[in-house]
Amino acid sequence: MRSSRVACGGVTRGIEVDDDACGFIAARGLSPQQARILLMLALAAGEGAQAIQARFDEGLIADGWDREKPV
Repeated sequence: MRSSRVACGGVTRGIEVDDDACGFIAARGLSPQQARILLMLALAAGEGAQAIQARFDEGLIADGWDREKPV
């Protein structure tokens, strides 16, 4: 899990680090605390890394965050 504690901005998937090669899940615009809760729920549901990343991506798109534009 990669997240950021800065006041604004987030962790853009695949920009700073090759997330797929390293096995990381990018929290995108979620705070570390929010990302931890979502990760715990997804792991408790038995989801794998790809499904968990999809949850992070879908939630942010539904909130109006454009995943194609770097933060």
